[in-house]
Amino acid sequence: MIDLYIWRTPNGYKPLIFAEEAGIEYRIHPIDISKGEQFEPRFLDISPNNKIPALIDGSLSIFESGAILLYLAQKFKCFLPSEKSAYYDVLQWLMWQVGGLGPMMGKRQDTV
Repeated sequence: MIDLYIWRTPNGYKPLIFAEEAGIEYRIHPIDISKGEQFEPRFLDISPNNKIPALIDGSLSIFESGAILLYLAQKFKCFLPSEKSAYYDVLQWLMWQVGGLGPMMGKRQDTV
């Protein structure tokens, strides 16, 4: 079972949506960024950049949504093709989302 440290933001929902679509068992640990919980030492041990989302899987902790999604795709062997051209097509769109669409969605004044 993986542990997801998230909040109700577009980035926070990314690993949750992945887990649901892949049928992965997970536990949610809400990190209320409106209360500054992302700066608490217990969370900084997981995510040293004080951002959600973050993931713990056994002794491994990962932060940054793109890294989390790539880790989950590789670990659970889903949504990431093995054929070289298709693999890089997926990585291109992942990087586009992380560096393009994602930040624009995060600039919304209201959270989802």
